[in-house]
Amino acid sequence: MKLNQEFATEEVRIELIPLIDVIFCILTFFLLAALQLTRQQAINVDLPKASTGKPQSQDMLLVSVNEVGKTFIEQQAVNAV
Repeated sequence: MKLNQEFATEEVRIELIPLIDVIFCILTFFLLAALQLTRQQAINVDLPKASTGKPQSQDMLLVSVNEVGKTFIEQQAVNAV
């Protein structure tokens, strides 16, 4: 059997763009599957409620430091230790 060797054989080319598309589709599938597996279900918790007691007042204390580094509490100078 004689093969005709006069004709140049076509080189096999690997197209890169479709390969990248397939890789991104596979990556997307695995990312979505991993996110579905890690999703946690919420648990309903009945927290206790107080029947007595009163809310505490939140008194604020103003503390400031000037550019020299001197400390003030309620605009009164305080000696730093």
